[in-house]
Amino acid sequence: MRRSLFLFFMLLPAVVSAQLTPGSHHIMPAVGAQFATQKLLESTVPIDRCGFPSELPCDHEAANPVLTQISLDPGLYTGLRYEYDITRRLQIEAEFSFGISVFVIQMLEILPPEEQEQEEGEPQLETTTMDARILRLFLNLNYYVGPWAYVHPYFTFGVGGNLMDLRQKGAIKTDPLRDAAFQVGAGIQFRAHDRLDIRAEARTFMYNFHFDNQFAGEDSDKIVGFRDVGLAVAAAEPEFQADIVVSMGFMVRIF
Repeated sequence: MRRSLFLFFMLLPAVVSAQLTPGSHHIMPAVGAQFATQKLLESTVPIDRCGFPSELPCDHEAANPVLTQISLDPGLYTGLRYEYDITRRLQIEAEFSFGISVFVIQMLEILPPEEQEQEEGEPQLETTTMDARILRLFLNLNYYVGPWAYVHPYFTFGVGGNLMDLRQKGAIKTDPLRDAAFQVGAGIQFRAHDRLDIRAEARTFMYNFHFDNQFAGEDSDKIVGFRDVGLAVAAAEPEFQADIVVSMGFMVRIF
């Protein structure tokens, strides 16, 4: 029994050392799918020329309350990563990724009580869809666990930026939505060759989705100094959002 334990601990460092090679550089393309875990926005706000929130005196009678529901359909994820092995277990990673999905907006006009009592005063529902292009730039740390030589589980954590660019559709104009973000995840890395590893993983990207007069009418760009929010359809305070990305990649050691 003692001899078996002695041999186990003698062989353990050699197995652990096979996880990462300090000083190695890798390039990894990845592809997968991304899923929004919740609605990006569901709120009721008044829209008028005062802006959101209102700071200057103006006529609030022009307010046009709407119930706005915004969601992001499942989409495609592609990424390119550079990894550098710091120790046998710790790896630093720079990640650039691009995703495309369908952005769905549903707007339901909230009528005044006196109009709701009338049969003809039924709420008007409008649905708009457009492409959402999502760019991410992250700096991550990957930590490998376990003593195995060819199968390497790991955890990842990182910080970066999230940019959502919405394609214009009709008279609806959009502004890019930028926010700092962070990600956490886990995966498994399989050793296929001395210079090739295969990864399967899941990551959650977390950020605040802010929607502040982003959607406005076709003449809003002619106003000097401020957006014509009287033509806007929705506005809201920042709301927490988490997107799950499931992907697979091939990590190639370049030197």
